[in-house]
Amino acid sequence: MTQSNESVEILGEARGLLAAVTLCSCSDRADVLLGWVVDFLTPLAAAEDPSAVWMLADAKSQFSESEVDPDVAERERLSALMEAAISGVTEAQFIASLHFFDLGEKARSFELCAQAAEAGHAYAMWCHGLDLISGVGCERNEQAGLKFIEKAAAQKFEGAIRFMADALALGQHGFEVDSPKAAEWQRLLSSPDLIRY
Repeated sequence: MTQSNESVEILGEARGLLAAVTLCSCSDRADVLLGWVVDFLTPLAAAEDPSAVWMLADAKSQFSESEVDPDVAERERLSALMEAAISGVTEAQFIASLHFFDLGEKARSFELCAQAAEAGHAYAMWCHGLDLISGVGCERNEQAGLKFIEKAAAQKFEGAIRFMADALALGQHGFEVDSPKAAEWQRLLSSPDLIRY
């Protein structure tokens, strides 16, 4: 499904508001932001945009005073999340992979994370690389794992940059000690467009 520029913009604004909700110490302010998210996403969800459907379900599950049973809201959120992941929404694939990892379903988590990593999601590339290096949910493959971690570092994902800096500084994971290169990676941690956890 190809999204219009307007849809992409609305989804971006909704993501920003959902991130702001996590910083609210007051449930009333959080509910105001969630209300805006619902207003933004409802038309897109009605048009069956998979990203909007799961983000809307996520927003609705977070209201402090909800008339919907929390267990029902959570089931609806997870259902919408899985539908979006199946539809190929990269962010949903990654978040679903974290859900299954928490449930101990490592193979299912690995599969979803791999899909998001292959699509270029920086955080997913970092996690997928670590899974491959350690053999979590898959057969161990350090070389493939390092490639994903290097790609995540190149996209300025914080954890991957730290990993590369440390590996080069200490000569780990098959890398020779390379202090100047390690310092280059270390400097990237102060980049204004660093992608944090």
